[in-house]
Amino acid sequence: MNILIASDSFKGSLSSEQFGRIAKEAFLSVSQTFRIEIYPLADGGEGSLDTLLHYRGGEKLSLQVRGPLKNSVVNGNVGVFSDKTTGIVEVASASGFNMIFSERRDILSSSSYGTGEEIKFLLEKGISKILLCLGGSGTNDAGTGILQALGFRFLDKNKNELQILPRDLPDLASIDTTKVNSKFLDCEFHLLCDVTNPLLGEKGASRVYGPQKGASAEEVEILEASLRHYANILKKQTGILLEEIPGTGAAGGIAASLLAFGKAKIVPGLQTILSFSNIIENLASGEIQVLITGEGKLDEQSFYGKASLSLCKLAYENRIKSLCIAGVIDKNFYNKTEPYPNAAFSLTDRPMSLEESIEEAPELLLYKLCIQIAGLLLTLP
Repeated sequence: MNILIASDSFKGSLSSEQFGRIAKEAFLSVSQTFRIEIYPLADGGEGSLDTLLHYRGGEKLSLQVRGPLKNSVVNGNVGVFSDKTTGIVEVASASGFNMIFSERRDILSSSSYGTGEEIKFLLEKGISKILLCLGGSGTNDAGTGILQALGFRFLDKNKNELQILPRDLPDLASIDTTKVNSKFLDCEFHLLCDVTNPLLGEKGASRVYGPQKGASAEEVEILEASLRHYANILKKQTGILLEEIPGTGAAGGIAASLLAFGKAKIVPGLQTILSFSNIIENLASGEIQVLITGEGKLDEQSFYGKASLSLCKLAYENRIKSLCIAGVIDKNFYNKTEPYPNAAFSLTDRPMSLEESIEEAPELLLYKLCIQIAGLLLTLP
């Protein structure tokens, strides 16, 4: 039986490559008749850097940058492809949601500045094209922190520079571009993103993602007003109406700033990463019998662009059975009307806290579950 394993990462628990390795070990412990191919998977969020380097080759570089929280410093990572001209930056690396701890959350002061430092680092190395992976952001500053790190100055009506963004955005009167890093203006940015949320409105950055990042109801409205004011300033200075463009609400609005001032375009995250691999061709080859994929949580929203279920759809179109493994399966997931996946499995094997499941997932839960699945597959004709 030919099995293709391609799972997204499980945040804080399993990388995509770990998932594949553990699942393969479990299957082969049951029977050596399984023929298994492993493909790391990502959709532009956490894990995209490692996945892209896996397929294209290159090196991962580390540097200390500013974290999303005030006065925080984190160890960031960027990637450089073997061609030495294309770089990779994950917003989650320096400005990620996993770096915002509940006791220190202050969304009005959380900045994407560290991501800007990572971009600047690559520009200084002569990189002329950057794949910016927008998923996993912990900020809602519309990318103003990134622009600050690249030399943009945000000024009030008295020409004083604003420092704390987005808290101070209501006082913004103009954006000074005279000291912008010239290499930024020449660099091509591909913004990997699989959500279509606009910058503003009920489906925008602040109202949809703000609460997930710790914003109270009052703070959500402050953020919405701040980003609306910022969008008006951008329109005044660039002539571009950004707030309704699909995808500008991703990563707290980062795409809006890069579309306004850079040579940038939004591209589909999953499809971009798949284009570097031969997963699609392999699923269409007629040689694969079963796809095994997974991610941290399955719910009814998973059918709208999530990496694992997008692969399950491809498998279905090629008459391949698909099995999806998740850390958590929401009850609403079972309201699905789609004919895929053929089955979904939760990692947890008993009542346990989220912390317990994260701690046990790599060494125990996934391995045990895959042994059970392997035994079931052996009974199929």
